[in-house]
Amino acid sequence: MQGCESTRDVRDHIVHIEFRLPFEPRNAGQGRGNSGMYLQGRYEVQMLDSFGLEGKMDECGGISASGPPKVNVCFPPLSWQTYDVQFTAARFDAAGKKIANPRMTGSTTAS
Repeated sequence: MQGCESTRDVRDHIVHIEFRLPFEPRNAGQGRGNSGMYLQGRYEVQMLDSFGLEGKMDECGGISASGPPKVNVCFPPLSWQTYDVQFTAARFDAAGKKIANPRMTGSTTAS
């Protein structure tokens, strides 16, 4: 569902999402089923048809404006795909200074 949000504030968590990308052969780049999953409302994991492409940060599995996936995780369009993402929130000391960056790892499957 577009625009789903948790009703609770969450820090460290694991999220499972299932999605199916459309077949849009006449479009390119962000025009090919562009969507995403946001963690803490600030980190977007891309869900985009980038099957057979390089796997850049704005393609499937990339983290927008942060980094590309280690491998292109996109399966062919019209395949059901899943992301299982483990997120560890940033850590702060008592004075509010960040002492550890957030971390995100994940895996994907298709059916």
